[in-house]
Amino acid sequence: MSFKVRITEKLPDNRYVAVDEHGASYTAILKGNLKKNAIYVGDFALAEKSYDSYVITKILERTNCFVRPPVANIDYMVLCLSINSPKPDLNLLDKQIVLTKSKSAEPIILITKMDLIDEKSKEMYNYIMDTYTKIGIKVISISAQKESNILEKLGFEEGKVYAFSGSSGVGKSTIISKLLNDSTIEVSDVAVKTNRGRHTTKYVKLYNVGNAFVVDTPGFSSYELLGIEAKSLKDYYPEFIKIKCIYSDCMHAEEKECNVKEKVSIRSN
Repeated sequence: MSFKVRITEKLPDNRYVAVDEHGASYTAILKGNLKKNAIYVGDFALAEKSYDSYVITKILERTNCFVRPPVANIDYMVLCLSINSPKPDLNLLDKQIVLTKSKSAEPIILITKMDLIDEKSKEMYNYIMDTYTKIGIKVISISAQKESNILEKLGFEEGKVYAFSGSSGVGKSTIISKLLNDSTIEVSDVAVKTNRGRHTTKYVKLYNVGNAFVVDTPGFSSYELLGIEAKSLKDYYPEFIKIKCIYSDCMHAEEKECNVKEKVSIRSN
């Protein structure tokens, strides 16, 4: 008889860890007709017992699905960037925000390593807070090394799934180890020569934190937008949406003049 589970971890030997609605955990394999790359952490699925093991027989419909990080059914994407070591990459941040919104999930910006802030990075901090809160994105700043009330500061909603994403070395695993009070989660320092983080998390994993769920994901050094058509890109920028363009299919980048380009020109002068 089939029962519903949520995938919480993909193991390196093509097995999967899943939990049912009562919190019982199972290690399962995929049914032969299911492709290995068609299942993600966060997926809901049907499983059944087959002799002395468990088999995932069907992947249920998703609310969303991300390729990078490879997660599904996410409510919030927590976009982590450190105020220092490594320095914030706003181009990367904007790409993550666009991708998150394109998947009907809500982005949250989490500025980490606030204990390393100095005069130069304070200017960047003020810019991030001012720019992104103005367009309705929640921005939180923490120091995982100094603060003990991280869970309270993040303000997780009951039953919601929060995926932590960001480049290597920004402190995702450190934060999650604090949330879980689990010192066994591997963390690492930033390489001194390159000022880049080392990859610590190797696999995507979903954890239960209080009444919410948290997904830790591997870090990355590059990031590209996939699956978004050029003409729909503008739909994921709140600044553009507030201004009604006279051309319905305008990308605000052509030679022709439009309302958005006019506003940009006014602000630039």
